[in-house]
Amino acid sequence: MIQKTVQQTTSNFHHAFPLIVYQRKISGFLPSLYKSFEDGKFDNSTGKITGELNGKVLIHQDTRLTPFFREIKKSVIEYLQYFKVDKKEFEINFVKTWFTICNPGQTFPMHYHSCAHISWVYYIQTPGDPLVLHKKNSNELFGDIFNFSQETNFYNTDSYGIKPEAEHLVVFPGHLEHYTTSEPREHRRISLAGDIVLTLKHRSDTESGLLSPQFWKRF
Repeated sequence: MIQKTVQQTTSNFHHAFPLIVYQRKISGFLPSLYKSFEDGKFDNSTGKITGELNGKVLIHQDTRLTPFFREIKKSVIEYLQYFKVDKKEFEINFVKTWFTICNPGQTFPMHYHSCAHISWVYYIQTPGDPLVLHKKNSNELFGDIFNFSQETNFYNTDSYGIKPEAEHLVVFPGHLEHYTTSEPREHRRISLAGDIVLTLKHRSDTESGLLSPQFWKRF
């Protein structure tokens, strides 16, 4: 498929291939989220800070949180519409969700979500340390050239920090590397994260996209 080209220029410079990350405040769900979080046991004394390893997983199956996940879905639709993607073509599948606790001194190393098309994180409680997004800089002419830059700007960095507040949602591509910093903090961070897979609703006459599970078969 041949893609149409677009242009955006400032003075003599073209701004090509921007990466879009979505952020939105979603209020009114903290009591129900805390209730879901408090059900069962979350023991991160071993240093394992994700719910996937502590039994706090598949939170989207909690029917008490259905209104909350509908708001997440609404946000994902807004994210897709920013790219002019026709939302009527796709099902938005929440395939995995989990709570995460970071105590003071704990961090997340750099990683990405290899099985997700879209990933998101919703902050329930946050001390303010940033979520850092990382992507190889296409402007890097040779390795470490930006060590010689006199200042850091959007065009010579490979990292972008977001300092979210409680009740803030961040949505980004699943392939995007991200991590948290080890900035000193007194309070723990509690968040709910999730992975989304997009499947075509009905079409099978296309080379692009993941077909609906109705066309899948096990042997």
